[in-house]
Amino acid sequence: MTNFKNRINLKLLSLFASSTALSLLLMPLVNGLTSAIQYSAFNPGFDRSPFEGVYPKILHFATSEAFANSRLPQISNKSPQKSPRISSKTYPSSKTRSVANRKIRPTGGKSSQLLARNTCIPSPPLPRIIDSESAVINPDLSLTARGITYTYGKKGNPNLPQVNRPNLKLADHGIDYRVNSTFGMPGDGTGSDKSMHNLILTDDCNAPRFAGDPNFQGNYFVGFSMKLMPDFNNVQNPSLLFFQFWQGGEQHPPLSFELQPYAPDVNVQRMRIRTINKTGLGSTPACQSREQFLLQDYPLQLGQWYRFVVQARPSYLGSSQTGLLKVWVNDTPILSWKGYWGYIPRPMNGCPSDASGMTISLGIYRAYNQNRQQNIVFENIKYATQRHQVAR
Repeated sequence: MTNFKNRINLKLLSLFASSTALSLLLMPLVNGLTSAIQYSAFNPGFDRSPFEGVYPKILHFATSEAFANSRLPQISNKSPQKSPRISSKTYPSSKTRSVANRKIRPTGGKSSQLLARNTCIPSPPLPRIIDSESAVINPDLSLTARGITYTYGKKGNPNLPQVNRPNLKLADHGIDYRVNSTFGMPGDGTGSDKSMHNLILTDDCNAPRFAGDPNFQGNYFVGFSMKLMPDFNNVQNPSLLFFQFWQGGEQHPPLSFELQPYAPDVNVQRMRIRTINKTGLGSTPACQSREQFLLQDYPLQLGQWYRFVVQARPSYLGSSQTGLLKVWVNDTPILSWKGYWGYIPRPMNGCPSDASGMTISLGIYRAYNQNRQQNIVFENIKYATQRHQVAR
């Protein structure tokens, strides 16, 4: 009888021990489920498990294999920050630094401030191509071509840009920029008529940069076909700018292609190429700029297409590499020059800092209050790092 009682007591003790162990095993899971329910109640937007990293073995036992093998981030008490979504296929990893908490865009809008020397915004790899077959003018006057949007710069009262389609069988198919006669001062007080699209912006990682910059790519090539329309009126003072590399700030662009005023033949306009840099030499104030006209009086016939190819390597005075500028028109070289052009991309002797990258723009930019009508059409605009990519 005594042996029977002992066996009963041992079984009860064993059952009690098993139930206690089971309770100890299940208690974390019950507590965890309670925490999850409470967390979800106070965080309705939260859709991830708070168990990850806390009870990994219990999760693996209690959930399906697919859920157990998923990698979920651990909970942080801090509010999650919005980070840009960067695909390594679209944006190479070497060009995705220094972009946290910045909105990524193909070319983007104008920066609220000039970026630091080593920062830039990633964008799709080069080349860029704008043509009348793919281009569309958006309601905000930006231009979209082949999936990339290009911002628009406007001053004064220019006509709205438009796209002339090749299927209309027009001889002037392309991106059409026009400015009519203007009088007095424009409502925006700028004193200018401007209608230009930006092929690349200063804060873009693919923008032209100086040697020594982490995103420097050597030489930069721009190609475009251009036609001065037959109704293009003679340019008045000071000039009409149709292509530029602009470095930010309020200073004149360090590289510009301009039409000179008062051409002797109304059917032929005269082009000049101007470069600018900061000198800081001798008695010249450090903030003062020095300009050079590398080419003057190059004739452009109205109503004729011209294919421009520009090879540009900016270099400010004192940088590690000399600048370069080469220009071909209809496959004929018209300029080959080495020298310094561009502003120092940091404060110098108290002078304002300029951006380390450059914006490239095409269109029409002239002084206001001119009794003149000008119309220019661009086609097959390309930007790349190899000449053969922009030649045609």
